[in-house]
Amino acid sequence: MSGVTRRQATAAGIALCATITAPNIVMANGDIFFEALEIEGDPQFVYYGSVKDQSGKYINGALVAVDVKTPQLTYESYTNMIGRFRSLDVGRVIQDLGYKVDPSQIDVTVFAPGYKTVRKFSMRRSRDTLGAFEMNFVLAKEEEDAG
Repeated sequence: MSGVTRRQATAAGIALCATITAPNIVMANGDIFFEALEIEGDPQFVYYGSVKDQSGKYINGALVAVDVKTPQLTYESYTNMIGRFRSLDVGRVIQDLGYKVDPSQIDVTVFAPGYKTVRKFSMRRSRDTLGAFEMNFVLAKEEEDAG
């Protein structure tokens, strides 16, 4: 044998199978965040990402609000213990109500007690109207700017 143990070969086989069978993995900050397949059908318009403070520390429990102007809808979610969030598939809801998904009518904001948003990074290209899109936020403590 060429120095590869049975355990190494098995691990490599499992990794290969995972790569082949999971083509719709969504990454956030270099880690697997969720599989698009966990949403029934193809995601129509989903935001996911992270919320951190200015030092890079993830913020747990931040409220992430997705507001749609037309039709008038608001969906809320919270960041998990590592500061990540994923919205409801608002595109599917918009389409189910008979409207066309218009990203210019959708706004995402973050609220955390004692913080304010200082940066919002959207990875969505302006021409993209369907799919899962990464959006990351950086927050600052409110009292840091009071001087």
